[in-house]
Amino acid sequence: MPTPDKRDVEHLKQRMVRFKRSYSHWERHADHFRREIEEILSQLMKRNGLVPAVLESRVKSLDSSVRKVEGLSIDHVMDLKDFIGLRLVFLLTNEVVKAVKLICKTFVADDPINKGDELKFNEFGYRAIHVIARLPRRWQNNPSYRGCGRFKFEIQLRTLSQHNYGVASRVFQYKQAKAVPPSVQRSLLRLAAILELVDLEVDRVSREKSAYSANVMKNLNPNERLNVDLIIQILDRKLPKKHRVLDDQYAELFDELTRNGIKTTGALLSLIKGFGARAMALNREAAKSFVNDDPAYTGDPIRARHGVFYTQVGLVWNMLKLKNRA
Repeated sequence: MPTPDKRDVEHLKQRMVRFKRSYSHWERHADHFRREIEEILSQLMKRNGLVPAVLESRVKSLDSSVRKVEGLSIDHVMDLKDFIGLRLVFLLTNEVVKAVKLICKTFVADDPINKGDELKFNEFGYRAIHVIARLPRRWQNNPSYRGCGRFKFEIQLRTLSQHNYGVASRVFQYKQAKAVPPSVQRSLLRLAAILELVDLEVDRVSREKSAYSANVMKNLNPNERLNVDLIIQILDRKLPKKHRVLDDQYAELFDELTRNGIKTTGALLSLIKGFGARAMALNREAAKSFVNDDPAYTGDPIRARHGVFYTQVGLVWNMLKLKNRA
């Protein structure tokens, strides 16, 4: 009769065989589902005015999965909460908070876990929010998600500073404070503290930027030198909002305006007044050509069907071209 130790070993072998079999069966389905969820998250963020600095995903490798389940009573890949993992990284803390709320509203989600809450008041370390989620039942009739109702997926949400710390701790293999040599601990704590300070300063810059943007159009000075925030506000005031897109090339437009001698608020307003109507006409022609399958034009078919081809920045770029040809 096998000894208890031998029975345990045999049981582990059988469990690993079952687990690997389930992994092989579901891996391809999981990878398809991962891509679908990544696209859903991308569109969800875009519709709500959020631009992740990083949006990435992965299916946990077989080796990594096996190592994780060896000490657990798991024999099926569907029991892993992070078999499918996604990560969203934002510049600002409030963007992380907003994204978490959107995710919990969109999916069937467990309560978010804030890893920072696990740190004591005098400790620094890994900070991020983890959400375990599943598809809503009403989505599961969609052919794209058929058979995916059993999948759980983990979404990590971080700021850029938290992401930097997470990457550094993974590269150094310092996932736990106990793993850090005493001679290195002070430097690592200092790094964590500096990165937390970066988050606070980035948030402060964002608040100052918002305050400036809110007030700049109230007392518009035609002689004021242009800056990116002024350009954004002027274009939003003078051009149709349906042409605005997130993360447009405002910095590049600033450089182009400067090279063309458009350096003040008044000069930009004069450009729009003089060539705005013709630029809008070019936009309508381009949208019509795109809808009619002209191969010279590529873009967003939905926007084009609504008469929108160029973004606000693209419209001003065309105004510059028209001005230089005049």
